[in-house]
Amino acid sequence: MKKLFFYRIFILSLLLMSLSTPAIARTMNILVYPFENTGDKQYSWISAGMTETVINDLMGIREVSVISNADRRKIMEETKFILSGLVAEETMLKVGKFAGANVIFTGSYLVSENSIRVIARLINVETGKVESSAKLDGTLEKIFDLQDKVVLTLLSETGRVSIRDVKRVRIAEADKKKIAEKPRPRTTAYELYAKGLELRDTNPKEALAYFKTALDIDKNYVSALIEAGFTAGSTLNLFDEALSYLNRADKILKSRKAVKTIDYAELMKNIGNVHNYKGDRDSALRYYTDSQQILDRLGLQNTVGYAGLLFGMGIIYEKRGERGMAGRYYRSSYDTYVRAGYIGPDRDHALSNAQRLGY
Repeated sequence: MKKLFFYRIFILSLLLMSLSTPAIARTMNILVYPFENTGDKQYSWISAGMTETVINDLMGIREVSVISNADRRKIMEETKFILSGLVAEETMLKVGKFAGANVIFTGSYLVSENSIRVIARLINVETGKVESSAKLDGTLEKIFDLQDKVVLTLLSETGRVSIRDVKRVRIAEADKKKIAEKPRPRTTAYELYAKGLELRDTNPKEALAYFKTALDIDKNYVSALIEAGFTAGSTLNLFDEALSYLNRADKILKSRKAVKTIDYAELMKNIGNVHNYKGDRDSALRYYTDSQQILDRLGLQNTVGYAGLLFGMGIIYEKRGERGMAGRYYRSSYDTYVRAGYIGPDRDHALSNAQRLGY
């Protein structure tokens, strides 16, 4: 009887401890929503270029997690019936909630002659409230400086936002320096690259032509190499051409000693994707594993990107007939989506696949 009494006291103590111990705070998830062009249509390409640049800058900061542009587009495509009929602001917030984002970086811009003004906005996804808005001015020739200002201003404002169970953002001076010192392409190459991004989903052949021309101007333009590889491999089935671009990007990042970065993890995943589309599952799995190991070392196991990577590995294992491994990866993918706060369609796909295989 005494043993039973003490056992009950012990269980009650554990329960009270678990209730009193605060949950481990999650990394803040950021969705970058395309900046709106409010002026001449000839400058519409800036939206695609600025959005991608802001995402790439955020990917280099370990204090935050950023939703990739590919994931945002995928969510919008898979939920288009849910999103139909909503006004622009409602659509943006809905996508943010599906993506598990805590805040949204977005805004608008206006080009007048050679000047460009950006209205950068920081939006709280849970409340729908605009937490901060800033006017930032620059020129087309110094568009990279302006984009850096957009990122650093919004990151600074994000540090003032308090969200339950989410770590408050603290950006180190080293991270700010990293953004400012990031290799920059030639401005003409950047414009061509951004125009390619704008056409990537609607006209991939023309998009690839823009990426190639950008690379003719700046052969070491890593972002253009990666997008050329993605477009050639995932859309146009030009697998060998895609791998040539991606392998060039690999060599450049290695020469810059940038192999322990999120950028490099993304590159490994992209190379794995091309091998997967090509039907070379062993190579695909090897590159996915390399990507996973980099993200593990960076402590990014609870992100949407990591969950998507696990899901892709589950698909490879299932295609190889290894149903047990596939089921475990699908289940891990689902659990990661849950931890990341993601409620989009891929979370349901991961769960249904796991359950189908008995996990």
